[in-house]
This record gives sequence, structure tokens and C-alpha cells, in this order.
Amino acid sequence: MTSYDITGINIPDPKVQAISDIAGILRGEISATEAYRKVIEKLATNPEVRRLEKFLHDHQDAVEYWTGQLNDEGFEPETSSGIWGTAVEAFVATAQILGNTVAVSALREGEVYGLKMYKDMLNNMHVSPTQKSYIRTVLLPIQEAHVQRLEGFTLPSAH
Repeated sequence: MTSYDITGINIPDPKVQAISDIAGILRGEISATEAYRKVIEKLATNPEVRRLEKFLHDHQDAVEYWTGQLNDEGFEPETSSGIWGTAVEAFVATAQILGNTVAVSALREGEVYGLKMYKDMLNNMHVSPTQKSYIRTVLLPIQEAHVQRLEGFTLPSAH
């Protein structure tokens, strides 16, 4: 449902906006899982890559959480990362050309972006108090740990 303010500007229903915001973060989390899977697959023989599997599992857990939130509201969650998937494909292609350091750097940049998105959601009036609590107590600490652990993380090139 749409309403209008006194200037005639279209104002979306708060529930519709909340669903849109959650769908956006879900697409970001799906793209994170895609990125980690691609890097892990590319570097499967490198023993250091096992450290990245924990990050993949964290993002899979976030996908499950946000999918559940949409299901609880009666909405069918997306299963695709949309435009983010295209960005992931480009990043993986570039990383394959430029090497492991670029791949890890790109993962870190994605984590920094995700951290910003979660912080922004804490100030979003459409996100429920329960969701904000989950973001604050679970998702933000995970994102911050990912950013920190990827800082200076290197994967030796395969010989």
C-alpha cells in the first residue's frame, strides 16, 4: 500500500519498505556466500583456505536468518543475489587473473561493505527492534571479526 505526504510524494508503506530492506541485505548475504564459494573452490588445494570456510558458514547462517524473517512476514525470499551476483562473477574473474591477494582483498572489501549495511540498518526505522538486536549482538560482531581477520590475511600462490 502506498500513501502520499502533503507534497504528493509517494511514501511506501513501512512494512513494504522493511521487506525491501531485508530483501536487499539477503541479496548481499547470498552474494557473500557466492564469493566465498568461488574463492574456496579456486584455492581448494591451499590449506590456508580452510580458514575462509568459517566465514562462508557465517554468511550461510545470515542467509538463513534473513530468509526466515521474510518467510515469517509471508513473503517469498529471493534465492538469487541479483546484480550482486554479476559483481561476484566479475570479481572472481579478476582475482583469477591477478592472484590470491586480490581475491582476499576483494573479500575484505565485501565484508567492509556488509558491515556498513548492518550499521545502517540499526538506524533504519523499518527494521524491527528484534532484528536490530540480532544485528547488534550477532551479525555486527561477526562482520567486524571478518574484516579484522581478513586484514593482512594472505594466501600463498599455488606453484
